[in-house]
Amino acid sequence: MNHEFLADEAVLAEYANVRSYQLLLLDTISQGKQFNLTSSFNYSITKKRLAMMIRIKNLNRQYAKQAAVALLAFVLTFTFSEKIYSQIEKKAVKALPEVAKNSLESNEGLSQEEMAEFKNTIEKHTTYITNKRGRTDPMVNMDTKLEDRMHALFIKMSPEQNEAA
Repeated sequence: MNHEFLADEAVLAEYANVRSYQLLLLDTISQGKQFNLTSSFNYSITKKRLAMMIRIKNLNRQYAKQAAVALLAFVLTFTFSEKIYSQIEKKAVKALPEVAKNSLESNEGLSQEEMAEFKNTIEKHTTYITNKRGRTDPMVNMDTKLEDRMHALFIKMSPEQNEAA
């Protein structure tokens, strides 16, 4: 059907007489068929082809639709996009506690007492919950002040201590 619409468009681009082309199509369709009590003119593809030949194309409307779709795609792209940060930025370092800021510059690691404090605090505030699939997941609950302290200790850890923790 699409091929027939394209063929009709090509013929009409070359010959301007739409009426004579429509009559030629009707003669071709009705040729070789006997006329019965029913009409083959009701066949929807033929009717669609004849209607498409006389339809006026509004280019301004076509361009307006394309511009609206492009604008909608642009707006949706920025509406549903999300900026993800994978590293600590300099601005974020200002918000960290003073101990954590110093440890970012010199990564000496924790002392034995700080490491023991970190492990004991995490163990004390960790509860294990079994999820729907039967897997046991750890859940750590602590107040914000203690959480900031643990975060500062974690940042101060050396890579070796980090793996051991």
